[in-house]
Amino acid sequence: MGYVIADALAKKAPVRILRAQTASPGKFFVLYRGEVAEVEEAHGAGLEAAGDALVDELLLPFAHPSVLPALEGVNSGGQLESLGIVETFSFAAAIAAADTAVKTAPVRLLEIRPPIGMGGKSFFTLSGPLEDLQIAMEAALDRIRPGGMICRHALIPNPHDDLSPFV
Repeated sequence: MGYVIADALAKKAPVRILRAQTASPGKFFVLYRGEVAEVEEAHGAGLEAAGDALVDELLLPFAHPSVLPALEGVNSGGQLESLGIVETFSFAAAIAAADTAVKTAPVRLLEIRPPIGMGGKSFFTLSGPLEDLQIAMEAALDRIRPGGMICRHALIPNPHDDLSPFV
Protein backbone atom coordinates (compact mmCIF):
# COMPACT_ATOMS: atom_id res chain seq x y z
CA MET A 1 0.00 0.00 0.00
CA GLY A 2 2.86 2.41 0.76
CA TYR A 3 4.16 2.43 -2.80
CA VAL A 4 0.63 3.12 -4.04
CA ILE A 5 0.48 6.17 -1.77
CA ALA A 6 3.94 7.37 -2.83
CA ASP A 7 2.99 6.98 -6.50
CA ALA A 8 -0.31 8.81 -6.05
CA LEU A 9 1.19 11.82 -4.32
CA ALA A 10 4.14 12.08 -6.71
CA LYS A 11 1.80 12.00 -9.71
CA LYS A 12 -0.49 14.63 -8.21
CA ALA A 13 2.08 17.42 -7.79
CA PRO A 14 5.78 18.08 -8.43
CA VAL A 15 7.22 16.94 -5.10
CA ARG A 16 10.46 15.09 -4.46
CA ILE A 17 10.20 11.78 -2.63
CA LEU A 18 13.07 11.58 -0.14
CA ARG A 19 12.24 8.16 1.33
CA ALA A 20 9.56 5.54 0.80
CA GLN A 21 10.09 2.35 2.74
CA THR A 22 8.84 -0.19 5.22
CA ALA A 23 9.40 0.86 8.81
CA SER A 24 8.18 -2.31 10.49
CA PRO A 25 5.72 -5.07 9.63
CA GLY A 26 2.51 -3.33 8.58
CA LYS A 27 3.97 0.19 8.63
CA PHE A 28 5.37 2.11 5.69
CA PHE A 29 6.38 5.75 5.52
CA VAL A 30 6.73 8.25 2.71
CA LEU A 31 8.82 11.37 3.22
CA TYR A 32 8.66 14.05 0.53
CA ARG A 33 9.31 17.75 0.06
CA GLY A 34 8.55 20.62 -2.27
CA GLU A 35 6.91 24.01 -2.41
CA VAL A 36 4.08 24.44 0.10
CA ALA A 37 1.18 24.46 -2.40
CA GLU A 38 2.53 21.42 -4.24
CA VAL A 39 3.14 19.50 -1.01
CA GLU A 40 -0.38 20.31 0.18
CA GLU A 41 -1.81 19.01 -3.10
CA ALA A 42 0.32 15.86 -3.01
CA HIS A 43 -0.53 15.33 0.66
CA GLY A 44 -4.24 15.32 -0.13
CA ALA A 45 -3.71 12.72 -2.83
CA GLY A 46 -1.65 10.61 -0.42
CA LEU A 47 -4.34 10.76 2.25
CA GLU A 48 -6.97 9.74 -0.27
CA ALA A 49 -4.87 6.82 -1.50
CA ALA A 50 -4.15 5.69 2.08
CA GLY A 51 -7.78 5.62 3.16
CA ASP A 52 -8.32 3.73 6.39
CA ALA A 53 -4.83 2.21 6.25
CA LEU A 54 -3.36 5.51 7.48
CA VAL A 55 -1.68 5.31 10.90
CA ASP A 56 -0.39 8.89 11.20
CA GLU A 57 0.41 11.80 8.93
CA LEU A 58 2.07 15.18 9.02
CA LEU A 59 2.00 18.20 6.75
CA LEU A 60 4.75 20.55 7.87
CA PRO A 61 4.92 23.78 5.90
CA PHE A 62 7.92 25.97 6.71
CA ALA A 63 9.88 23.33 8.59
CA HIS A 64 12.83 24.59 10.62
CA PRO A 65 16.05 24.47 8.52
CA SER A 66 17.60 21.87 10.85
CA VAL A 67 14.80 19.29 10.36
CA LEU A 68 15.88 17.88 6.98
CA PRO A 69 19.56 17.49 7.98
CA ALA A 70 18.41 15.81 11.22
CA LEU A 71 16.34 13.34 9.19
CA GLU A 72 19.50 12.54 7.23
CA GLY A 73 21.52 12.21 10.45
CA VAL A 74 24.03 14.93 9.56
CA ASN A 75 23.55 17.21 12.59
CA SER A 76 25.19 14.76 15.00
CA GLY A 77 28.63 15.19 16.46
CA GLY A 78 30.22 17.93 18.47
CA GLN A 79 30.15 18.68 22.15
CA LEU A 80 26.97 17.87 24.04
CA GLU A 81 25.81 20.37 26.60
CA SER A 82 22.67 18.78 27.99
CA LEU A 83 21.00 16.00 26.00
CA GLY A 84 17.27 15.60 25.39
CA ILE A 85 15.68 12.47 23.95
CA VAL A 86 12.03 12.10 22.96
CA GLU A 87 10.70 8.73 21.78
CA THR A 88 7.37 8.69 19.96
CA PHE A 89 4.94 6.10 18.67
CA SER A 90 5.17 7.48 15.13
CA PHE A 91 7.68 9.08 12.77
CA ALA A 92 5.27 11.94 12.02
CA ALA A 93 5.00 12.75 15.74
CA ALA A 94 8.79 12.80 16.13
CA ILE A 95 9.21 15.19 13.19
CA ALA A 96 6.43 17.50 14.42
CA ALA A 97 7.77 17.58 17.97
CA ALA A 98 11.38 18.13 16.88
CA ASP A 99 10.34 21.01 14.62
CA THR A 100 8.44 22.61 17.50
CA ALA A 101 11.39 22.19 19.86
CA VAL A 102 13.89 24.00 17.65
CA LYS A 103 11.41 26.76 16.84
CA THR A 104 10.79 27.34 20.56
CA ALA A 105 14.27 27.62 22.07
CA PRO A 106 17.89 27.94 20.90
CA VAL A 107 18.77 24.23 20.96
CA ARG A 108 20.51 22.02 18.40
CA LEU A 109 18.51 19.26 16.73
CA LEU A 110 20.92 16.36 16.37
CA GLU A 111 18.89 13.60 14.77
CA ILE A 112 15.38 12.43 13.98
CA ARG A 113 15.58 8.65 13.75
CA PRO A 114 13.21 6.96 11.32
CA PRO A 115 11.23 4.02 12.67
CA ILE A 116 13.22 1.34 10.85
CA GLY A 117 13.87 -1.62 13.14
CA MET A 118 12.13 0.12 16.04
CA GLY A 119 8.67 -1.43 15.86
CA GLY A 120 7.28 1.69 14.21
CA LYS A 121 8.55 4.01 16.94
CA SER A 122 10.84 6.95 16.31
CA PHE A 123 12.92 9.35 18.38
CA PHE A 124 14.84 12.57 18.17
CA THR A 125 17.73 14.07 20.11
CA LEU A 126 18.50 17.65 21.05
CA SER A 127 21.42 19.38 22.72
CA GLY A 128 21.78 22.76 24.35
CA PRO A 129 21.95 24.61 27.65
CA LEU A 130 19.83 22.86 30.27
CA GLU A 131 17.29 25.68 30.69
CA ASP A 132 16.77 26.06 26.93
CA LEU A 133 16.51 22.30 26.50
CA GLN A 134 13.85 22.08 29.20
CA ILE A 135 11.78 24.75 27.42
CA ALA A 136 12.24 23.11 24.00
CA MET A 137 11.35 19.64 25.25
CA GLU A 138 8.23 20.84 27.07
CA ALA A 139 7.04 22.57 23.88
CA ALA A 140 7.79 19.41 21.86
CA LEU A 141 5.85 17.22 24.28
CA ASP A 142 2.94 19.67 24.33
CA ARG A 143 2.80 19.50 20.52
CA ILE A 144 2.26 15.73 20.43
CA ARG A 145 0.65 15.06 23.82
CA PRO A 146 -2.95 15.50 22.53
CA GLY A 147 -2.46 12.69 20.00
CA GLY A 148 -1.09 10.28 22.61
CA MET A 149 2.11 9.74 20.62
CA ILE A 150 4.64 10.21 23.44
CA CYS A 151 6.38 6.97 24.34
CA ARG A 152 9.22 8.14 26.60
CA HIS A 153 11.43 11.16 27.12
CA ALA A 154 14.57 11.94 29.07
CA LEU A 155 16.85 14.84 29.75
CA ILE A 156 20.49 14.27 30.66
CA PRO A 157 22.20 17.31 32.15
CA ASN A 158 25.92 17.36 31.45
CA PRO A 159 26.23 13.97 29.68
CA HIS A 160 29.51 12.09 29.99
CA ASP A 161 32.00 12.89 27.21
CA ASP A 162 32.15 9.22 26.18
CA LEU A 163 28.51 9.48 25.05
CA SER A 164 29.13 12.19 22.41
CA PRO A 165 30.38 9.95 19.57
CA PHE A 166 27.27 7.77 19.81
CA VAL A 167 24.66 10.53 19.71
